Amino acid sequence: LCRAGVLMALAVVACVFGASTAAQLPDVLFTVFPSPVLTDRHQDRINAILDTWGKGQRVVVVSSDADEQPNQGAPVWHIPDVTGKIGEEGMRAYLRKAMEESWDWLYRVDDCALVLLPNLLKLLEQHDHTRPVLVGSKIALPGTDKVYFTGGPGWAISRPAVQLFLDNWCPPSNAWFRDEVFDIQMHTCMVKHLGVQAESPRDEVDGVGAKFNTYSPVRSFKGPYDHWFENYKKAAKETIVNGRSCCARYPVAFHYVEAGEIRAFHRIFTEPHKWKAATAREKLDTLGSDVSPYSTHVTSEDDPVLDYLSEIRVFGIYSR
Repeated sequence: LCRAGVLMALAVVACVFGASTAAQLPDVLFTVFPSPVLTDRHQDRINAILDTWGKGQRVVVVSSDADEQPNQGAPVWHIPDVTGKIGEEGMRAYLRKAMEESWDWLYRVDDCALVLLPNLLKLLEQHDHTRPVLVGSKIALPGTDKVYFTGGPGWAISRPAVQLFLDNWCPPSNAWFRDEVFDIQMHTCMVKHLGVQAESPRDEVDGVGAKFNTYSPVRSFKGPYDHWFENYKKAAKETIVNGRSCCARYPVAFHYVEAGEIRAFHRIFTEPHKWKAATAREKLDTLGSDVSPYSTHVTSEDDPVLDYLSEIRVFGIYSR
């Protein structure tokens, strides 16, 4: 893969990183996995990603569908059993394939997610990619010591962490961490057995709002969260709230957003002046009605939600 220019996003980030060039920015390889939710929308989501936050980025689609073809120039890695539960061999095959490419950070994310690229790059700039590091949204299996990072909104992992895992992956004899879900198994092995530094970053000011959000900004604000998510966060000793402190002011990612939501939120957050100047009717039209079953509709009575969306920031684009 040849690294494409960062295009518009690079111009946006330039004012954050000074006179940075593409070579000086964190080198990220994005690997997009099909969500098990509404799989028939997979291609629409991929198109939305490549038209918005993935434009000009190194994006790979990871699929178990042998017939899936490259979309808008984004390569497809055909890895068995990448939807739902993945076996150990499939997990390591994915990581070995990734190690064939040049990158500092590997970002694994579902196809129903929005990534705010400048915010991600700013966050990764604060971490040493030459050390074993894992960054994302920490959750845990209740009643166990299995701590892992949810792949929905995405997690970023440094190259040394992947290499450490491939060289020393926990063998079957270490039954204490085994699990059928690859994120759980891999991250538990990395954190509990191999000592990989794991971080679940929060808002820089209040320390509450999450950087990596499992739900859309609307669902995160309005609530409630699903019980399974509340239980998994509680098990990981992570605080979650609704309202204005639900998400970091400079969030990195949101999950459970359909193609229309990806496009709408990307437009809202990258063109904040237009959003702020729009009428309530225009804002409702922008958000549309095609939302994820795990998301929440916005109605004419949701003025606080519409106001909240104008408070979300992207580095280099807008600040008060």
